[in-house]
Amino acid sequence: MQSNNTPVYFLISHPIQYYAPLYKEMSASGINLEVLYCSDETIKEFHDDQFNIQVKWDVPLLDGYKFRFLKNNSWKPSLFNGFFGLINLSIIPFVLRSPKGILILHGWNRATMVLAIITSLFTRHKIWMRSENPLSHELAKSSTNRLLKKTILRPIFALCDKILFIGNQNKAFYRYYGVPENKFVFTPYAVDNKRFLAEANMLKPDILKNREKLGFGKNDTIILFCGKYISKKAPLDLLRAFNKSNLFGGKLILVGEGELRREMEEYISVNNLSHKVQLTGFKNQSEIAIYYSIADLFVLPSDHGETWGLVMNEAMNFNLPVIASDRVGSSYDLIDTKSNNGIMFPYGNVDALADAMTQMTKRCHARIEITSQKVINKYSYETIIENMKAALNNG
Repeated sequence: MQSNNTPVYFLISHPIQYYAPLYKEMSASGINLEVLYCSDETIKEFHDDQFNIQVKWDVPLLDGYKFRFLKNNSWKPSLFNGFFGLINLSIIPFVLRSPKGILILHGWNRATMVLAIITSLFTRHKIWMRSENPLSHELAKSSTNRLLKKTILRPIFALCDKILFIGNQNKAFYRYYGVPENKFVFTPYAVDNKRFLAEANMLKPDILKNREKLGFGKNDTIILFCGKYISKKAPLDLLRAFNKSNLFGGKLILVGEGELRREMEEYISVNNLSHKVQLTGFKNQSEIAIYYSIADLFVLPSDHGETWGLVMNEAMNFNLPVIASDRVGSSYDLIDTKSNNGIMFPYGNVDALADAMTQMTKRCHARIEITSQKVINKYSYETIIENMKAALNNG
């Protein structure tokens, strides 16, 4: 499908390792794209407060698409300073002077996003909105909070010509705040499936060698977690569930870093799990594939705040079965109850998590077909681009 040449301006806080390859694909497909960044903090080495280390992404973040950085005029400029951490006043003349097109806003919780919406009222730009918010997280908030948000969000969404929803819970969120069906465009949350599938195929012949290299045996059942060692990700719940499950040959790898490391190490020591559990520390994008390739099962036990969980997408490209809590946004899309690709469990229920791990490892040992790769095919850059082009051509 050929798109028209309508300019598409994507306004987002900062370069993100999951989005950069999407922008490259969009540009290569013929979409007339320019990405407007409010901050360049993630381009250079920066301190990630949750990983609690210095981070520099080792994948290209600016290749293959048109972009510009907007000057940040905040009195306390930072990605981590909330609404007023990003105040990019140059968005005002940009919106007023740029050729008529589509302005896509990634959320509304930054001052710059609000400035862009207000300025667009004086132009002929169309506004499209894309955010991550799941309804399940919204309903956990107080009724007062939700009532206040309705007075703010309903008018904002009414100004939007299209709503780019990422999954079932995200669409339900928008419906809750009054968005009609004719505004929706499905643009699923996705990773670079082509890259991860290529890595999966490349690493497949060397699984046994790589297991040995990383300290694991041929017959070990490897359970994998990838994420920050922080409360939201609930890595201690996973440790407790793993300890309860007493899986024969079970080994647990937790790829990540964060403030809970000391508490996790103490739990491992007290419960004599050092021969079964490996804390790897932070692994960059180019290092992560080898862990997916040797694993048998992926687990994401997160609390509210895990609006999607793109590590699930990554793991499913390696055809791993998945277990996730009912507070992980992607659980409602990526865990297919009609297939054998995963189990969703009640957040915080350690016994239920332990039981889910036991069930899934039995499925693996029984060689029941796992369908994760089939499920994840729909959640791709190709789906995003196809649906965006259709929306552009339909006005």
